[in-house]
Amino acid sequence: MKDGDMRRLILLLSVLPWVYVNQTLAATPQYSVTDLGTLPGYSSASYAYGINDSGQVVGYSLSNIATSWQSFLYSGGTIQNMGTLGGYTYNSFASAINNGGSIVGEIYSSSSPHAFLFNNGTMHDLGTFGGPSSYAYGINSSGQVVGRADGNGGIYVTVNKSPALRAVVS
Repeated sequence: MKDGDMRRLILLLSVLPWVYVNQTLAATPQYSVTDLGTLPGYSSASYAYGINDSGQVVGYSLSNIATSWQSFLYSGGTIQNMGTLGGYTYNSFASAINNGGSIVGEIYSSSSPHAFLFNNGTMHDLGTFGGPSSYAYGINSSGQVVGRADGNGGIYVTVNKSPALRAVVS
């Protein structure tokens, strides 16, 4: 091998790792982490469970002594308490939000949880099919909620954001 060829080979070999590292770094996804904070009086921790395409986040915050929790909506850099239903003054948990801003979750009384739909600033009890409890897990862009109601072993869906359960599978 000639001296000039050897120099070119050394140059090529020294550039190849740089090209590989550069391509690997360019392919690395970029992201950011946002601290959602906690609700006032609920400074133990916050847990996020749902996010929509607008970046609105739902979940719950734990109280200072971690014995109670309250559902929240994080939107536009602000975390806000979603409130309660009449008669349900204990704990709540928001599990999902759709792109229209409708939120589902559970709210707990001293006896049992009930699924709720939070729409346009108002919380609606979704009922239980006559059993002791219900749970809401997700909501789609049409406002259909998927969850479960105990006592009948069924899965339910509420159609067109109507605050009433309809059985899908029993």
